[in-house]
Amino acid sequence: MIASLLNRLADKRTWRQIQKFVIVSATSATITLGIPIFLHEILGVQEKIAVLVAFVVAYLINFLSLRRLVFDSAASVRDDFVKFALSSLAFRTSEYVLFLVLHEFFGISYILALLAILTTATILKFFWYRRLFDNAGAGVSQ
Repeated sequence: MIASLLNRLADKRTWRQIQKFVIVSATSATITLGIPIFLHEILGVQEKIAVLVAFVVAYLINFLSLRRLVFDSAASVRDDFVKFALSSLAFRTSEYVLFLVLHEFFGISYILALLAILTTATILKFFWYRRLFDNAGAGVSQ
């Protein structure tokens, strides 16, 4: 299993996908961090609501970017959206619950809590979304 993973990571196509994923993830992280900071610090919106709004905005941008820019899915938009919606629901629910635990129960700053959660989730998401959207397979060079 580890050898298979290393072989998949070694091909050029995978590295291009990782590079694109990093760019999309950085954009998403900026949105996910920037919106709550703006809403809370500038407009006075409650932290929990500000983070929730950011997650929703990032959701829409992530779907479009992952589907077409990173993995170039050939499936129907509807089918991809259903898969993405269910996956995102699981990821975002987990992220928000973890945010609440870190922020509310452990008193960690909302910014630090978000950074920790987003970093961990991003690594997991690359492999999961690649599995969902990458119709060409890892071994095919483009």
